[in-house]
Amino acid sequence: MTNHLKQRSQQQPSKIRGASRFGTALTGVLLLTGVAACGDQDSAPQAQAEATVARPKSEIKLSDTAVDMPAQMPGGLVDVQLDASPSTKRSHHLAFFRRNDGVSVKQLEKASDAEFESLVTYEGGNAQVNAGASQALTFDLDPGNYTVIDFDEQQNMLIGETTVGARTQGAAEPTAKGTIKLGPGMKITLPKGFDGSGVWKVVNDDPSLPHEAGVGRLAPNKTSADAVAWAKDFNGPPPIETVGGFGAISPGHQGWVDLGPKQAPGNYLVYCALPGSDGVLHLAMGMATEFPVN
Repeated sequence: MTNHLKQRSQQQPSKIRGASRFGTALTGVLLLTGVAACGDQDSAPQAQAEATVARPKSEIKLSDTAVDMPAQMPGGLVDVQLDASPSTKRSHHLAFFRRNDGVSVKQLEKASDAEFESLVTYEGGNAQVNAGASQALTFDLDPGNYTVIDFDEQQNMLIGETTVGARTQGAAEPTAKGTIKLGPGMKITLPKGFDGSGVWKVVNDDPSLPHEAGVGRLAPNKTSADAVAWAKDFNGPPPIETVGGFGAISPGHQGWVDLGPKQAPGNYLVYCALPGSDGVLHLAMGMATEFPVN
């Protein structure tokens, strides 16, 4: 898979090329994402409450020119299928932002780095989807008006809009192998036995900061310490290659991601590269941890 972390060594995190500027907060949504691993009791598949209705589904079609998505989507738990056109020449990284009531797209475009985070709720996103590929995610969407931004590896943007309606009542959570907990602070708790494959729940336990959870393969002879050091100055080639993950979510929010089949043996990292208000990536502040795939 193409390594979209390379862009970090070529430009400052606050620069977005080829589109109106939406603030530093958006640049981390390219799924450079972090995690500190600890064991917990969620490693076994979680028991789910019996559903009274099936989870609603939505499909989003991605091309080089547009984010083709429904004008309206159901609120609450919703399964989202991302399908990239076989002819697309760009990668696709979607970020869902619920605009605060009364906030317009133009206001987001004009917002400073410090203002952006106060205007939206981070509702999740995906890792890289390439030509002809698909990605399955489950969101827990708050009702409201959304701006959905599709980044490519050069941080060019396509923008979609949707309105999310009332929450669907009675839909059960997906069955997950365990829960990845983001925060509080610059830590992430991984379930015991986490191997980066299958369906996982992601929750943000930080009281004040949005976080994302990306999964990356470490280069040979590289460690989490190398990734943290690289994120501080972007000196040299990135020591990780993103292979999956779930995008940024605000405090108290959750989502589910299917990380697919087991990766090739090696050392991997779960990490958060969302930038703070000072532009420093959470990864540079130590929000990263290794896990092995045997």
